[in-house]
Amino acid sequence: MPEAPKKPLTIVSLVAENIKRLKVVRVQPTSALVDVNGRNKQGKTSLLDSIWMALQGWDKATNPKPIREGQQTARIRADLGEIVVVRNFSKTKSGEVTSSLDVLDAEGNRYSKPQTLLDSMVDALSIDPLEFERAKERDQFEIVKKLVPGIDFDAMANADAKDREKRLIVGREITKLLGAIDSIKVPADTPTERVDEEALADELERALESNNQRNIRVERREAAAAKAAAIREQIIKLAAEAAEIEGKLAVAEELPPEIDVEVLRAQQRDIRAKNELVDRALERKRLEKEADQKKEVHEALERSIAEREQAKRDAIAKAKLPVDGLEIGDGVILLNGLPFQQASDAERLRASLSIAMARNPQIRVIRVRDGGRLDSDAREIVETLAAEHGFQIWCERVAEGEPVGVRIEDGEVR
Repeated sequence: MPEAPKKPLTIVSLVAENIKRLKVVRVQPTSALVDVNGRNKQGKTSLLDSIWMALQGWDKATNPKPIREGQQTARIRADLGEIVVVRNFSKTKSGEVTSSLDVLDAEGNRYSKPQTLLDSMVDALSIDPLEFERAKERDQFEIVKKLVPGIDFDAMANADAKDREKRLIVGREITKLLGAIDSIKVPADTPTERVDEEALADELERALESNNQRNIRVERREAAAAKAAAIREQIIKLAAEAAEIEGKLAVAEELPPEIDVEVLRAQQRDIRAKNELVDRALERKRLEKEADQKKEVHEALERSIAEREQAKRDAIAKAKLPVDGLEIGDGVILLNGLPFQQASDAERLRASLSIAMARNPQIRVIRVRDGGRLDSDAREIVETLAAEHGFQIWCERVAEGEPVGVRIEDGEVR
C-alpha cells in the first residue's frame, strides 16, 4: 500500500460533473485566493461543496442530494498533487444515492482505506474563517480548544466550579467560626485546666450534715433544760431529778463550734466561675483549631484551582496557538487580553484565518462562503496570509459581470 502523504497539499485541479447545480466544471487554481463568482443559484455553492464532498463524504455535506436533477450519476475528481481523490455517485432504481471513493498516489496506486486517510488529513469542521469570526463565543471556544491537546477544558471548568463552591462554603464556615471565637471573651490569666470541685462539694455536704445534727442536739438540750425548769418550778418533789439532770448537763461534752458554710459556698462559687472561664477558653481553642483546619481546606482548594489554571496555561503555551495574543479563557477566547469580538475587524480576520489554517495543517484548503463581505483591505489580508502559509482559499462571491476569478453561470464555467 502506498505511504500517506507527508507534505502539505492544495488543489491542483478540480473536476465536478453533475454535482448539485453543476454540469461539468473544471478549475485549475493559479493563485492562493480562488474567487468563485456569479449570480445566485448558478452553481457557486455547488462547486465549493464538491471540494468537501470529495474530501469528507457527501453524507457530511449540507445537501443530502449530491446528483444534479435529472441525472443518474455524478463525479468529483480533486487532484492534490501527491494524491488524487475520486468520488463517484449514482442513483439506484429506488432513487437512493450510493457513492464510491478512490484515493490514488501520484503513480496511480490505490489506498486501501481512502476515507480514513482523508479524515486524518482534513479537519472535520472545515472552518470558514468568516463564519468563525461571527460565531458565538462558546462555539469559537469549542473550536480553538482543540488546538490544545491533552487538556479537558470542560472537566477543568467543572472541577473549578465545584472547588469554588466548596471554597465559598468553607469561607462562610470560617467566618462563622471567627465570629463565635470573637464572642467568647476570657481574661488573659484564665487557667488552662478545670478545678475539681467535687471534694469541696463533699466537704460542704458533711458540714451541712454536721450542723444539722448539732442543731438537733441543741434543740434537744434546750428542751431538756426547759423541762427541768418546769419541773423545779411546778414540782418541788422532782428537784432531785432536776438536779440529777442538771448534773448530767454539767458534765456533758463541749459542743463543737458552728461551721461557717458561707465560706465554703463562696469557695464553691469561685471554683465554678473559674471552671466556666476554663470551659470558655477550651471552646475558644477548639473553635480556633477548627477554623485553622477550615483555612487549610480553603487554601488547598485555592491551590487546586491555581494548579489547574497553571496547567491550562502551560498546555496553551506548549500548544503554540497560531496567533500572538490569542488566549483561551473560561468558555471564551481572548485576543490581546480582550474578548475576541472586541478586537478590530482586521485583527479578527487574521486570527480567524490563522485558526482555520492551524486546524487544516496538511490539506491546506479553506472555504469562505460569504466572500462578498471582504472589502479590498480584507481581501489583501486573506490573500497575503494564504500565500505566506501555503494555503488555498476558495472564496464564494455574488457578483454581476465581474472579470476576475472563476465565474459560474448555469452550472458551467464562463
